[in-house]
Amino acid sequence: MKNKQLLKQIDAFSVAEMERLGKENKVAAYFCRQFPPEILAGLGFHPARILSGAVPSAEREGEKYVRPDACPYCKSILGNMSLKKGILGKASIIAAVATCDMMRRTLDTMRKEFDIPIFTIHAPATISENTRKFFISQMQGLVEEISSFVGENFNSRKALDYFKSRKKIAVKLYRISLSGNVPHSVLSRLIHLFNFSSPIRLDRFLDQVIENIPKQKPKIKILLVGSALCMEDSCVPSFIELSGAGLVNLTCSGINQLEGYLDASASNGRGGTAECIAKFAEIILDAPQCIRSRPNNAVYDRIKSYVSKTGVDGVILKTLKFCDLWNTEKERMREFLGIPFLVLDTDYSGSSDESLKNRIDAFVETLEAPRNIQPQKSTKGTKQTRL
Repeated sequence: MKNKQLLKQIDAFSVAEMERLGKENKVAAYFCRQFPPEILAGLGFHPARILSGAVPSAEREGEKYVRPDACPYCKSILGNMSLKKGILGKASIIAAVATCDMMRRTLDTMRKEFDIPIFTIHAPATISENTRKFFISQMQGLVEEISSFVGENFNSRKALDYFKSRKKIAVKLYRISLSGNVPHSVLSRLIHLFNFSSPIRLDRFLDQVIENIPKQKPKIKILLVGSALCMEDSCVPSFIELSGAGLVNLTCSGINQLEGYLDASASNGRGGTAECIAKFAEIILDAPQCIRSRPNNAVYDRIKSYVSKTGVDGVILKTLKFCDLWNTEKERMREFLGIPFLVLDTDYSGSSDESLKNRIDAFVETLEAPRNIQPQKSTKGTKQTRL
């Protein structure tokens, strides 16, 4: 009952925040955690990351613009743009990082098909002194471009205030995410709010509800890695929760987007516009690396460190169909981690939900099985049983 009341409270706050968003004159949508929303706040926009709208109708609508074998996330973006649904239906501009070929093609299609300003930069796959300088110069150029478009100068103080508020929230959400003891149904809603709501209002709301967040005592815990989870793309974590297992969400819609704030610090706003923009670009470059990084050994090492840090019993790699960035890594990752490992290839259609549930239940049973086996005691004159 307590959990249901909390969910109603969170959902009511989310609806109110979405209604406020609809009344905003300047909403800037972005897709990837490798774009700093502080830049958009400094330009007078309300930043909103698109990790919602992942529904079958949006995916089907998106297939009018791209082939059916395209990334489900990209298809849902195009579908929601076409249907004018969700946050994309409220956006004034789009600020995007081109991180893969499919996203680049999606942005090109949006420019061709929809009447909305799109501003794009490219994220380096390899981090070096030269690529850092290039990324910073791109960010500064993008600020100049958007500033010229809207007729408003970049405000370092607004950007810094936004950063400080988001950092406070990120620290709180990271702590409860790391435990693996908080129901996904609660945590996913709170992180969804982190993506689009006012940081000041969300921070106050968290202080009101954080003590009421229920704590589970799961027998086993699972680390979830792979593609970003949209709000509606909840079948895999929900099935994990239903199985009785705890979940640690190490995707870029979970801990990965929070961790980048933990040790980050920004200037006090007295260093000038260029310095402020450069600092936010550097925070992105210093955040946990994406699987697309080359080399991506640091991604593997980090996942393994979280296996140890959180004490999980197994790992689930959840990919989106036709997303080669994660699919091509699955066998290497299975071998590298050396613990029970399950790969789930998904889309937003819901057609494979029953199969996914069966596979997750079976995986959880294999993780629980050794705990139920008691080794036989050796006795004199008999041979000890080896398990």
